[in-house]
Amino acid sequence: YQRRVHGDFLMKKSDDPVKEEQATAQERIDEKTRFSFFSSQGMNLTCQYCSSEVKTIVEHKNTIFGYVVCAISLVLLGFYGIPISVFLFPLCRSSDHRCPKCYNLVISNMFLGLPSLKDQVLTVNIGSFAVILTRKVLLVLGVTCGAVIVLIIIIKQKVNNMEWETLPTVTSLTWDQYKESYGLNRFFNQPMPTIRNFEANVQHTNVNWAGYIVKLIDHSNTEEHNVDHACILLIKMIPDEFQNAVTLALALNQKLYAKKKHELGTAKIGDKVEFNATLIAIGTDRQLLHMHALGIKLLSDHITIPEGTTCNGRYTIPPDASQL
Repeated sequence: YQRRVHGDFLMKKSDDPVKEEQATAQERIDEKTRFSFFSSQGMNLTCQYCSSEVKTIVEHKNTIFGYVVCAISLVLLGFYGIPISVFLFPLCRSSDHRCPKCYNLVISNMFLGLPSLKDQVLTVNIGSFAVILTRKVLLVLGVTCGAVIVLIIIIKQKVNNMEWETLPTVTSLTWDQYKESYGLNRFFNQPMPTIRNFEANVQHTNVNWAGYIVKLIDHSNTEEHNVDHACILLIKMIPDEFQNAVTLALALNQKLYAKKKHELGTAKIGDKVEFNATLIAIGTDRQLLHMHALGIKLLSDHITIPEGTTCNGRYTIPPDASQL
């Protein structure tokens, strides 16, 4: 037995001198190509197939691994995966060294299998100057770019959460509690005491409720309503005292509506929204419960709003307002 430098294996000496020479040549090639994977020039070596002293022809090829890495980055990061793919794709290419005489493949390697990161990947000529990018530079740039993008996404999500968390403190008043104490049934039985209790106890306080969209009314183009009532959401609360009636009118000011217009533009009738809002006016036989939104989030839940669900004359849509 004879110990080989290549790896940590004990290899039996071959009786075939041709195979022995090819194995020895392959070991020399492995040692040389380990540090010249992405070199744009060939290497001087002895071909293990035709035994000729040649300078190899180098072919750089895209690999399935590269396509998979780019696809994963695009799926996970969406648009942000594009700049990362630009850096990662060249690092995942294979380098094929072929003999120019017999055109057999002498060696083929990939970046991830090599210890060296100093070999050249790309040369950019700018006039009389040249910028040489190595795999190490591209790897650092790719990792840095990816880290910055991930950091931006985390900060953006954190800011959105903070905006909701830093809204004015809400009371513990739930919709069921409100309905029991200040709802339409209570109003019809005791109108004046119910209005006085509402004004004394809960008017101008903030609550956090969730309901379902019946209609979105855009007032942003009307001069009369575009500041504090740029948008009105007619909301159906569940459970409600009346089946086919809108429960409340939720007003969004100009700033909040401009921020949420794209999100609300994708909403459909019956989609659920969670809102932090201020109680402004009690619901009566002539008007809907009126609230001013401080924050609003579109949720994934959805119900079917019964046909014919109306305000029962308690809210009039201005003729110059657009309905979505």
